Amino acid sequence: MAISITQIIPELLKECPELQPQWDEYSACMKERASDADFFSGAWLCLRIQNFGAKGDTNFFAPFFGFLERLITEGDDELKALATEGFLKGLHKSNSFSIKPGPEAFAVWMGPKATQYWQQLCEAKAADDRLKDAEEEDARLHSVVFRLRPARLWGDYGSILMTGLASRDKESGNLILDRAGPFAPPIFFPTVFPSGRCAVITQSFRELLEDAGLGQLAFRSIIKHNIIDIPWHTWDRLAKFPSVIPESGEPEEFILDRENSDEASQEMGELWELQTPGIPCEIAREESEGSSSSSLKRFVVKPASGNYQGLFSPIKNPHMWLVDEPARLLFEQHAGEWVQFDYVSAVH
Repeated sequence: MAISITQIIPELLKECPELQPQWDEYSACMKERASDADFFSGAWLCLRIQNFGAKGDTNFFAPFFGFLERLITEGDDELKALATEGFLKGLHKSNSFSIKPGPEAFAVWMGPKATQYWQQLCEAKAADDRLKDAEEEDARLHSVVFRLRPARLWGDYGSILMTGLASRDKESGNLILDRAGPFAPPIFFPTVFPSGRCAVITQSFRELLEDAGLGQLAFRSIIKHNIIDIPWHTWDRLAKFPSVIPESGEPEEFILDRENSDEASQEMGELWELQTPGIPCEIAREESEGSSSSSLKRFVVKPASGNYQGLFSPIKNPHMWLVDEPARLLFEQHAGEWVQFDYVSAVH
């Protein structure tokens, strides 16, 4: 193929003029740092091709993947690497984070060489997933307790929508909360500077925890200061970004300078700060011994034996929450969409 790296974008746009807006957007954003090779092999184009596929807008996929096949079969080593190690690997990586549209949605458009490389990526991912599952099962079986933490959603945008913004009332010490509503997860973890995260639960989840008998739990009332009516929980949680993004691009703008909704606040119901009993133990980070690319977060607890039952915190770290297996199952059943667990084994 008589084409150089610097000619790749003009040639691509000849084949696929539908990508002109993406190139213009990239060039305007990157300015003097704009690069033909970086655009083609970087996350910018990969994510946009994935979004086209998710929307079913595939009119230009045949010429696009035809152009990609020519790079692989006719290009020099640099162009082949750009097409495979650059674009295809980037597309596969970005596609792995979402069920939609799925690897097969792209494979049907690929030529023989691209398909061969794509299959190798899919097989490597499947092997990595199997290894990760085995490591997780081994970690679960050897864990004495589990560290409870918030799930991930839409990066910083999801963090703000799930947890809101929090501070402390100077006189009462009660938590003051600004957040999206009327929906609130059963449990969420806003950060209060400079002390750290706290755990907040809904009234219905409080009742469930009390009935479960998970230990000497205490509950402190919360001041709902500003509840913004945003139906964020109805948006596609498998997407990389929320359906709506603030005009400024700043996640805090979901909450700041927005009017309080009395209706949303009332529908949300009462919220409580969860306070857990402190247990004399020490938690230290342990480097994962797993060999998969998605390494596990493992911790160790000292001493090896202790009153590690129900829901509790290390006495010196009230901003970390630990649960035993029955409590983990309860959280998984009633709040599984909103929490994750790290494995905590014992030091003998």
